[in-house]
Amino acid sequence: MIKKGDIHRKDRWIFCGFDVVNFLQKNPEIKNHKRILLRAYPGIALLFIYGILRVSHLYLMQKKYDGDPEVHNHLVLETDESHMHQNYFKFCNPDKSIPFTMIKAFDNSSYTAISWISLSELMKALVGNLKGFKKNVEYLPPAFFNLLFRKAVSSIAVYTYWFALFSKINISRPSTKLFSSGPYIPGCAAAAAGIETIYIAHGFIQNFFANPAYSSVMVYSDEECLEYQRYLGHKQITLFPISEIKDLNQSILIFLSNTDIGAGMETEDLLELVKFFQKRKYKIIIKTHPYNSESKILQQLSKIYDIEMNSDKLLTGFQAIQRYKPKFTASWASTTACESLRSGVIPISLTKITHIAIHGSVYPQDKRNFYWDTEKNEIEQATIDRENYIASLKLVRFR
Repeated sequence: MIKKGDIHRKDRWIFCGFDVVNFLQKNPEIKNHKRILLRAYPGIALLFIYGILRVSHLYLMQKKYDGDPEVHNHLVLETDESHMHQNYFKFCNPDKSIPFTMIKAFDNSSYTAISWISLSELMKALVGNLKGFKKNVEYLPPAFFNLLFRKAVSSIAVYTYWFALFSKINISRPSTKLFSSGPYIPGCAAAAAGIETIYIAHGFIQNFFANPAYSSVMVYSDEECLEYQRYLGHKQITLFPISEIKDLNQSILIFLSNTDIGAGMETEDLLELVKFFQKRKYKIIIKTHPYNSESKILQQLSKIYDIEMNSDKLLTGFQAIQRYKPKFTASWASTTACESLRSGVIPISLTKITHIAIHGSVYPQDKRNFYWDTEKNEIEQATIDRENYIASLKLVRFR
């Protein structure tokens, strides 16, 4: 079986995605065939025909420019979730003094409007990508081949266009940098074309088999740093700068999900948690999610308990922790748990420890939280006094 560290950067688009990770977890003993898989050739022929049609469609969507439009040295991938690229502005361009171009990663009309690519350039890139696909899949077992073939049908044309686009940009503007918080197809294409590709995490890094060959990475935790150092083979991996807070307040900061019931968080658990901490004279502060500022759960809570609410969509989780300086935070399966722990604040998970969101990440969420459904006694111990609090914080950090 091919090892993830051996996959060439130009071929990583073939193996990216959670579906590949799930398949390999369910089939841990999978091995390459000694003979070429016969279905590979008709499959690649169909992929070639389909690829020509889709690439031609993207070619025709372009506007034919007399010259390239102004493209800034900072290209920022934008997704349908507006907060996904927020960390770019927070850590890399906070005052927006560096000119940047936003590209909608999943909008064909956005990325085909950057620079005109000739049909011959696109076809040359398509043939190269087909050769890479064939080389990587022709000896794989049928089930794995079928999965990768289906993925290639939906992605090879888009990857081809991105690769041709970044190859052209790299020639005309070699100082260009691409900033990404997730979409792997343009990320793989930029890295393969030689563009400096910078990954700025928005959420926890999920377990992966393949990812783009990023030039540098910014992540939340030490575990994620080590994972990327091993995978990328370099040490241009940094942690988001988070400092430990002194003089914590007698309060708990609760982060709501993007939906009223999200990632396994139950309304009853949240109500029970609020009651628990109010009984112990803790101030209750609730930070709504940018996508759920009109939370019905929050409205229900505010009728029963005296709580402070913050619905500022621009205030990040880390900034809220630094502002309120709580002794505890509570959240769904969120990066705020890691940000809390690095700030010296005990995180409580309202997502059950058995939930899939807890075990799919590189960061060991199952160890770095107290869990409301199973560890109420440990949480109560932490509320007794400062000595117990410090001992509990140490337990969550190092268990």
